[in-house]
Amino acid sequence: MAARGERAEAEEHLRRARQAQPNDPATLHNIGERLRQAGRCDEALASYREALSIDPDFAPAHVGIGAALLHLERHEEALISLERGSSLDAGAPTAAHYLASQTLLGLGRDDEAAAHFERAIERDPNHAEALNDLALWQFGRQEYQQSMALYRAHGNLLSDDPIVHANTGVTLYFLGCSEEALVRLERALQFDPNHETARRLATELREGASRVPR
Repeated sequence: MAARGERAEAEEHLRRARQAQPNDPATLHNIGERLRQAGRCDEALASYREALSIDPDFAPAHVGIGAALLHLERHEEALISLERGSSLDAGAPTAAHYLASQTLLGLGRDDEAAAHFERAIERDPNHAEALNDLALWQFGRQEYQQSMALYRAHGNLLSDDPIVHANTGVTLYFLGCSEEALVRLERALQFDPNHETARRLATELREGASRVPR
């Protein structure tokens, strides 16, 4: 019942916002954002498109459409909307590049995705998700030093995130820094004792250390 009441309240809030400024693309875009964040992507698309019917060059609505289509796994369409939003905004927002990178990953175009991660980071050096995803991409290419530099930056942003600590620990392991890797893995396990990769590799490192002659 509580969830139903919250939804009804949200519906009323959106209705009032639409009535207050029915011809304002920014208002319609904001409604679309709230709907998308609530997982109601089909309704969000309708609101974004309503904004574009008023102003076809309203870049945030194009980006919002791209985000909603990405959530719906309609990658080709999403990329078209994101590229349109970026072309209309010379200083394309970080979100547009990050979403484009996610879309390109979904299309299997990893190298192009990495370029968009880099653009997102250029615009926002503290964009934690872009830092993490680019580090993962570099790790997959066995570019461990570059990956480690990004993981360190990412770790400073999300110091309580077990995934960040685990990823950092695994990368350090591949760099041959076993002691530092174990510290990071144990840190990951403090936040998430069930993190399988961190637990398995930490156990391996502890057992290896115990076998070293003293």
